[in-house]
Amino acid sequence: MRQKKLIWQLYPSYLVVILIVVVAVTAYCAGFFRQVYHDQARESLDQLAGVAAEHVRMVLRTEGPNSLDGLCKRFSEDSGGRTRLTIITPSGKVLGDSHEDPATMEDHSGRPEVREALRTGRGSSVRFSSTLGKQMMYVAVALREQDTPIVIVRAAGSLTEIDRVLRGIYAHVEWAGLAVA
Repeated sequence: MRQKKLIWQLYPSYLVVILIVVVAVTAYCAGFFRQVYHDQARESLDQLAGVAAEHVRMVLRTEGPNSLDGLCKRFSEDSGGRTRLTIITPSGKVLGDSHEDPATMEDHSGRPEVREALRTGRGSSVRFSSTLGKQMMYVAVALREQDTPIVIVRAAGSLTEIDRVLRGIYAHVEWAGLAVA
């Protein structure tokens, strides 16, 4: 009777351990990197919304609410069309939007980031946009005068690019794990 070589006696159990570790590391990295990228995107959108809010304040004082749609479209053009900017009244009426005609847009008072911004001054959410047909991150900032919100400035960005980068990272981790195995 022929005996198995030592490597074939040990390798299967080591392979199982390696595969379990690779799956665990990939799962951990996936959650960690997703959180890091989402936090960066949220911070970037928050800064954009804050800057836009100050521009909105100036436009409201000098030109009035009818000029807000043009401001939104200029902001979007300056970002290469990657960022969507929406200006919403506390009642939910859209005054300006960088990608759509505000007159045709529905009431936005029920959006989670808008409700949170009205309550706390800032709000954010990640959800699917039926208008744009993709996963988006939204950050809303309440523009206040004497502690009363006058408009909500909402910045939004697509998470498609972040998901593409993350898929590339996951693939590298998986290939490294297979190479080790």
